[in-house]
Amino acid sequence: MAGGSAGLALERGQWTAAQGFNPCRPLVRVELDGDDGLELYVSPGAAEVVGETRRAERAWNWVGAIPHWIYFTELRRWPERWHHVVVWLSLPGMLLAATGLIIGVWQLFLNRSRSIPYRTFWMRWHHILGLAVGVITLTWIFSGLMSMNPFSVFSPRGATANEQRRRSGQEVAAQLSPAAALRLAAPLKVRELETLRFNGQAWYRLRGVDGSLLVRADSFAAAGGADPASARIGLRADSSNRWQRLLLKATVATKADLAEVKAEIKAAVAEVQAETKAAVAEVKANTKAAIAEAKNAIIA
Repeated sequence: MAGGSAGLALERGQWTAAQGFNPCRPLVRVELDGDDGLELYVSPGAAEVVGETRRAERAWNWVGAIPHWIYFTELRRWPERWHHVVVWLSLPGMLLAATGLIIGVWQLFLNRSRSIPYRTFWMRWHHILGLAVGVITLTWIFSGLMSMNPFSVFSPRGATANEQRRRSGQEVAAQLSPAAALRLAAPLKVRELETLRFNGQAWYRLRGVDGSLLVRADSFAAAGGADPASARIGLRADSSNRWQRLLLKATVATKADLAEVKAEIKAAVAEVQAETKAAVAEVKANTKAAIAEAKNAIIA
C-alpha cells in the first residue's frame, strides 16, 4: 500500500456506530491503497487509529451481522430504541417461522401413501426447501433475539433486601477505631478501608498493594476479646464452628495466612475422612455379625 486518499471526517458511520467509539469522536476515515480495500478510522483527539475495516469484512457484514441485528447507522444512534426494535421484530418473526414449520411438518402426515403430500416437482421442492429454510430462519432469529438479552432475562440477579439482612445479621456498630485497625494491619500498606457486617459482627476490610485483610471491629475486638494476631487476620476467636472460622480466615490474601488456612483445611478434611472410614468399618463389622447371627439361628 503505497498511499491513500485524503482523510474524510465523519461523526458516525456504518462501521463506527458502536458506543465504544464515542470518546474518540469525531473520527477521520482514511482509505488506503491496496487490493484489500483497507480503511482506517483515526481519532484526531487521541492521535491514534481506533478502528479498521477491509472490503471483504464489510461485504460479509452486509449479508451477516447487519441484517441479523438490524445494524443500520441511523438506528444505532439510539441504542435503547435499536434494542427494542430488534426484540419486538424478532418475536413476531419467530412466531411466523414456527407456524410455518408446524404446518409444514403437519402436512407430512396428511397422506400416508407418500412422505411429501405434493405431486408436482415445484410444489414438492417448495415444501422440502421451506422446511429446511424454516429451521435456519427460526434459529437465526432466535439467536439474534437471545443475544439482545430480551427483558433482561440473562441479567445477573443481585441479593434481595431480605437476603442481605440475613447475611449481615443484626445491626451492630464498629467499636474499634480505624486507626487501631490500621495498626493491626501492619505491615500491609493500606489503600482502602471499608466497614462491613457479617453474621451480626462488624468488620473492617482493608485493601492494600499486597493483598487485603479482615479486622474484627465490633465491641468484642474493642474490649480486647481477641488477641491482635487473631483480629488482624479476621479469625473469629469466640467461634466454635471450625468451618466458619476457616471461611473467614480464607479471605486473607497474604501468603503466610493462606498457607496456614490450607494446612488447617487439609487437616480438617483428613479428620473427616478418618471418621468416615471408621464409621464405614463399624457398619461393615455390625453387618457381618448380624449375618453370622442370622445363619446360626437358621441352622439351630
